[in-house]
Amino acid sequence: MSKRAEFLVSSEGLKATDNPAFPAIDYSVPFERGVERQQARDANTGMPEWIVEVLRPVEEYGVPQTVVCKVQVPSAARPEVAEGPVRFTGLKVTVAIKRQKPNEPSHAAELVEYWSAAGVESAPAPAPASRRSGGES
Repeated sequence: MSKRAEFLVSSEGLKATDNPAFPAIDYSVPFERGVERQQARDANTGMPEWIVEVLRPVEEYGVPQTVVCKVQVPSAARPEVAEGPVRFTGLKVTVAIKRQKPNEPSHAAELVEYWSAAGVESAPAPAPASRRSGGES
């Protein structure tokens, strides 16, 4: 029995890093030295999968911190994400217990998070700078 839990979460507070989205690697395909790894594809749609790095505020032991999360997103084209606030549709986190070896005791395991989303919402366009007329002729 796999020990996993999946949660739908809000994008509130997430900020994209200055790194552009990059292809997710398909680790199920055998690796060959000197050959570029294949991009992962969504199992349901066949669309390419991309990784968008975001900064997430957390608090550990009463100390505010920021951690980097990698959100896997299916998209026909590379998602355009600007540095700053970002919104995802269908954002979820899957939490799992990861053991290096199948029969390791539970104290030798770690808790891992896998972030994914159905898509990236378009960032709102910046408001145009207001031009003040100075009454000059």
